[in-house]
Amino acid sequence: KARVYFDNSFISTTPDGLPRSALGPSDYFVNRIGFEQTYDRRDSAVLPTEGYLLRLNNELGLAFGDDSVSFLRIEGQGSYFFKLTEKGRIALNARAGIVIPGSENLDFPIDLRFFTGGASSMRGFPERELGPVIDGDPIGGQAFWISNLEYIHSFTGMISGVLFVDAGNLNPNWEDFGSGRTNFAVGAGVRLELPIGPVRLEYGHNLNPGETDPSGAFHFAIGTSF
Repeated sequence: KARVYFDNSFISTTPDGLPRSALGPSDYFVNRIGFEQTYDRRDSAVLPTEGYLLRLNNELGLAFGDDSVSFLRIEGQGSYFFKLTEKGRIALNARAGIVIPGSENLDFPIDLRFFTGGASSMRGFPERELGPVIDGDPIGGQAFWISNLEYIHSFTGMISGVLFVDAGNLNPNWEDFGSGRTNFAVGAGVRLELPIGPVRLEYGHNLNPGETDPSGAFHFAIGTSF
């Protein structure tokens, strides 16, 4: 399926401990037009066991207030699911995104940046906390990539367990996409597979944390990882 969309919004931000140069403008409007295409061949959207999903989103936008900056945003995802045994299955996922400002602008709005880390990306980090930080607060970035590998084993009824490996990084500048240190995490969890989707309790352990990175993180979430 495909969709074309237009969005207009007004954004107001407060520093909350971040310097203004890291936060970007405080009050601004955003106009954007985008095209998203999805090819979904999974056997289920809420509890997939076989099939694949492809998604690509392209977006052009303009943020304007005291200053104005145009941007191009591209984000793509590919996921693949297959049964390994009667009770075991594999899930693979890759996702990446880049946002390119139309001019050199050090005050690119924080609301338009990517944030990663959490139950649906890098599970070795708390929600949105992978990537550059200032005084412990994440500031997001202009480029990221994430990959995930899961082995899911059904025990009995609706109870299953999962082992996973996550990898990825986030860069403050789009020109550095794919460069820098890759973060790796391994983990395990249990899931209650309900008709509305799995209820998940998982722990991810960072294999190569930086000096300020956590050793790992617990996550409770409802819905598939990807």
